[in-house]
Amino acid sequence: MKKNSKLVFLIVMAAIALVAAALLWLPNITIDGNTPEWLVDASARTADFVDSLNSTVIIIVGLIALGAFFFYQKALNKNNKTGLTLLVVLAFGFGLYVLVFPGLALAFPETTWLVDFSTFAIDTSNFITDYAGMLTLAGFSGVLIYVVYKKK
Repeated sequence: MKKNSKLVFLIVMAAIALVAAALLWLPNITIDGNTPEWLVDASARTADFVDSLNSTVIIIVGLIALGAFFFYQKALNKNNKTGLTLLVVLAFGFGLYVLVFPGLALAFPETTWLVDFSTFAIDTSNFITDYAGMLTLAGFSGVLIYVVYKKK
């Protein structure tokens, strides 16, 4: 890994770690009469966001992202590099949209544009939750077909 890309990777991992620490810490703080109003509000919004996270959706979207990454590595060549890179970036962006925006809409219900923008993400998240078994079976079938018919 080049020095610049390693630095970018470390910065991204540090940012993810800070967000994860905030998501774990903020909903669990003790609120009393001396707690500032902004911290009470941040704690309530973070608790709403954390409550909206669905483990089934996280696992399915994570497996799809992992599959997209492996597909990208196997199918990449100089003829399709730009298109395939764009497709994988869009897939990761959509996965992030499905994971994050339902929670943001729940945490900020007074923001109309955010709630409207999140309706498709909420519908997609509900679809993944309702049909998780079918999606897992389809993914397992795809992996099985790949393993059986891959070129040696």
